[in-house]
Amino acid sequence: MPWRVPQVSREAVLRVDDTHVTVLGGLRAGGVSSGEVDLLDLASGTTRRVGTLALPVHDAATGLVGTQEMVVGGGAPTTLGQVQTVTVSATAVTGRPRVTGRLPRPRSDATGVTVGGRLFIVGGYDGSVADPMVLATTNGRTFTDVADLPVPVRYPAVVTLGGVIYVLGGQATQGPDAGRAVDVVQMIDPARRSARVMAHLPHPLTGANAVPVAGVIYLLCGRETAETTATATHSIDRLDPHTGHLVSVGNLPVPVSNAPAVVTGRTVWLVGGETVSTPQPYVQRVVITP
Repeated sequence: MPWRVPQVSREAVLRVDDTHVTVLGGLRAGGVSSGEVDLLDLASGTTRRVGTLALPVHDAATGLVGTQEMVVGGGAPTTLGQVQTVTVSATAVTGRPRVTGRLPRPRSDATGVTVGGRLFIVGGYDGSVADPMVLATTNGRTFTDVADLPVPVRYPAVVTLGGVIYVLGGQATQGPDAGRAVDVVQMIDPARRSARVMAHLPHPLTGANAVPVAGVIYLLCGRETAETTATATHSIDRLDPHTGHLVSVGNLPVPVSNAPAVVTGRTVWLVGGETVSTPQPYVQRVVITP
């Protein structure tokens, strides 16, 4: 898009309505965590400061439960366990962002996804190793252990479709692939409280984003190696989660990794992200045609 947002990566972006998203926290140039809460108008490109997090943070898991936007854990730069809650409308933050709960143990580099009114915390890192526990919450105060990932990873792409959760790639922190991006496709079935490896991607991938559009999963951006000096990818692929097969459907104008995304209809909006390790100010719009 022709407009710009504050240069930030590893932030949280949550949809408010069809034309507004909130941008929460993130990582600024120089490795400084942001505490800003901004409202981005997708129609005009204007960004407006509407609040400040109780704790500056980046690489947090996030999700919407009811009217509450939850920012769970993250780094600042040490790994945090606090849950911050924000209530946002299309015009302002309603009430002061505050700490309302705490994880069983600190976690950053995780991804949040909401299924059936529950926020699931998937993947992530406790400061030493990747945490395999998949946690679920309805209030940000109490958490249920749903399953353990067979391959614990940080920075995975996570998406829900048909009531199940797919975990794509990420970075391993232990075992033979420690410190490397991985190619595994893992599936979590919340109803059965189970998780398994179901396929492999054609290549390792970390810091990517996955979104569902009209019942199809699309995989965007990321890096094929875990090094922060690695070049980000511009690929947009359609994914068959059962086989890991990718079909290229396009390219991003700017290659990025660690860029959050929201979906409005058939449009995917990628906000910020980083090229190599430099935060970017770009908003990229991807329209998925039938």
